[in-house]
Amino acid sequence: MDAEKVTVQQLAEALDRWAPWAGAESWDNVGVLAGADAPFSAVLCALDITPAVVCEAVRRGCGAVVSHHPVIFSPLKALMPGTAPYLLAQHGVAAVCAHTNLDKAAGGVGDALAASLGLSSIEPCGEYCRRGALPCQMTARELAAHVQAALGAPVRFADAGEPVRTVGVISGAGNELWAEAKAAGCDAFVTGEMGHHDALDALEARLTCVVSTHYATERVIVPVLAQRLRAAFPGLSVLESETDTEPFRALQAGA
Repeated sequence: MDAEKVTVQQLAEALDRWAPWAGAESWDNVGVLAGADAPFSAVLCALDITPAVVCEAVRRGCGAVVSHHPVIFSPLKALMPGTAPYLLAQHGVAAVCAHTNLDKAAGGVGDALAASLGLSSIEPCGEYCRRGALPCQMTARELAAHVQAALGAPVRFADAGEPVRTVGVISGAGNELWAEAKAAGCDAFVTGEMGHHDALDALEARLTCVVSTHYATERVIVPVLAQRLRAAFPGLSVLESETDTEPFRALQAGA
């Protein structure tokens, strides 16, 4: 059977049915951010569209990259060789990016993060926040170890000194949105970025916080995204990026 070929518009329409473009924040940049003239039979899924990811798409025969983070966010003032937008145009690779609309969507980034942590009874508790129950009661340190093992990334934690069973999660930069978790009766908050003063405020409110990395708390959506596209286009080759990686490296103590 011949491979199924789809257009960039068909990809965008499939994503719109899951995570409507209209749900994105007004400041966001989502949808088709780089076009392609011809239909394609393979798509690459990634968190970020970097130059390495574009080159991977070309190498693996993918006519489009579908990502969470927009490849073009701020207005471009120059199009320089070697940058991701330049390479997309140079090789005729399309880019479709679902950002804050996918954060909010049912089954989107927040739900994927909650599921990856093994939470049960997952439900929305704010526009971006999801809450769920741990398999058993934990201390703050035990929760931090649990999150680190689940995400395979380093974590920091702020211990409010209370037992933890109900956890609120926000992927990426949660910051002051810890208040959504607290208002929903959560014992702890897990996110990918949190400011110093936000952590102090959360501790004052008796909310334990566990902070991993932006990448680790959002990369969990890539296999979910790939699965959704395979279901929508059974004959399409949907690949997950092998070059989309965490930008930060941890320096070991004493190194």
